[in-house]
Amino acid sequence: MAASLPVERRDNAHSGGRIQIRPVSFAPQDVIVERGEENPILLTYSGILKIEGEFENARDGSLPNSVSQLFFYNEGYFLDYVSAPACLGVLGLVTDEPSITRVVAETQINAYVVPRQRVMEAIQIFTRPPSFIFQIWSYIARIIAFMVLQTQPKYQTWPLDKISRRLESFLLPDLERCSKFNLTAEVEDAILIQGTALDPETQDYFVAPIYLPSQAMKITFPFYKDRMRPVILIIAGKDYKLPPEVDWLQTKGDDEMQNEYEENFKIVNTTEQGDDLTEKAMSHRQSMDLY
Repeated sequence: MAASLPVERRDNAHSGGRIQIRPVSFAPQDVIVERGEENPILLTYSGILKIEGEFENARDGSLPNSVSQLFFYNEGYFLDYVSAPACLGVLGLVTDEPSITRVVAETQINAYVVPRQRVMEAIQIFTRPPSFIFQIWSYIARIIAFMVLQTQPKYQTWPLDKISRRLESFLLPDLERCSKFNLTAEVEDAILIQGTALDPETQDYFVAPIYLPSQAMKITFPFYKDRMRPVILIIAGKDYKLPPEVDWLQTKGDDEMQNEYEENFKIVNTTEQGDDLTEKAMSHRQSMDLY
């Protein structure tokens, strides 16, 4: 996720159209996010976060604006500790909901703050493939899928790094305006990341996040005003291709135009701390504490 943000240091006088970030630090026991507040977008590069929350059952399959993955494994109160590098506030970009978790600095925290409003503006601006919102959803979907796959019998004997490698190549159809989607025989795994789905053949009803059984070949999505975007992560054979109408990476418009996203949406490393943050945030971790 860090590599997707068009950020640079605040003290750079020539920022162009990129998002400026600023370094921040929190002393032990400082409250970083109070429950019910809007999350800042925070990229930590040192320290440990203490996270408290309480499970809330979302019947519509909406993702919780939680900084901890323990939300998905617990019913009731939960307590979690997340060490750097960590990225806070990404779920808030797509849920537009306040935080359901309280975040406190367990130790000294050093981080960068990314202006949320500027990121929201960038989502509206950078829409050419691969759009910024696609990058955000890809990041979130991979994290959710990593957790869901661990619960499946065929993956329970796999080492975590092998499951992670399984997710190095996946597809993410754009289902925002879809009322149905077919899962063909080439699809090996399908995980409903957000939303609800129905198998019209069996009348099985699925609420995200959930692994879709192989028998569910045709699924439909409820269609109503202001519904949330259905999100499905697909792992398929190399010959499988998404239908063009739902291929988020399908180039639209003038092919000769440069994709401004590729040019602008990158981290500008101007300090040793910035280099350290990028290296850590992009490094492979078996436990992905990235919310």
